[in-house]
Amino acid sequence: MNYRMIFIAGIFCVLISCNSSDKSDTKADTGRTEIGTAKPADSGQALQPAAQLIAAWQGMNRQLEAMTFSGNVDRDFAMLMKQHHMAAINLSRVEVSVGNNREMKEMADKIVSVQQGEVGEFDQILMKLPASGNSKFGKQALAVIRRTDQLKIDSSSVDITYSNLMTAHHTDAIRIARDYLQQGKHAGLKEIAARMIKEQQKDINAMKEWQMAISKQNSMK
Repeated sequence: MNYRMIFIAGIFCVLISCNSSDKSDTKADTGRTEIGTAKPADSGQALQPAAQLIAAWQGMNRQLEAMTFSGNVDRDFAMLMKQHHMAAINLSRVEVSVGNNREMKEMADKIVSVQQGEVGEFDQILMKLPASGNSKFGKQALAVIRRTDQLKIDSSSVDITYSNLMTAHHTDAIRIARDYLQQGKHAGLKEIAARMIKEQQKDINAMKEWQMAISKQNSMK
């Protein structure tokens, strides 16, 4: 009889121990984070405004360098300029969003509008252009576009950084557009190239005048 009681008591203790273990495991499971739902580790503070502009330029470089050219001079000009315009739009949106100078913000807003319109024109033309040829225009044009380590960038303010980068951006675009006018065949694209040269040179002149005025103001402080 005593043996039976000891045996039953032993089984009862085992059952209690297992039940306690199950509850402990359940509590541990509820504290786990399922795969795919974990919050990303804190990556630190967001990029400063001037750094956002530089990062946008670097993103453009990466996208352009990954581009595959067709060998058709017209198609490659339109493809490259479309991507180049998208970078100008990205740069200008940063300025509109976080810039401090009213004149630069207004210029950035105008650049977004103009270049979005031209991106639409490129899209329409690209749908009708052949995707083959033996022209080296695309690679030659890509070599014109500078990387940030080739630029002199004043990052003392977001507005100055923006004007530096957009001046360089427009300067590179004008060089490519002039080369295209010598080699291109598509009448519509040549009209866009000529317009780009005229309008972007105006922007460059305005930004240089603004930079000179800001420099003069700073020197008088």
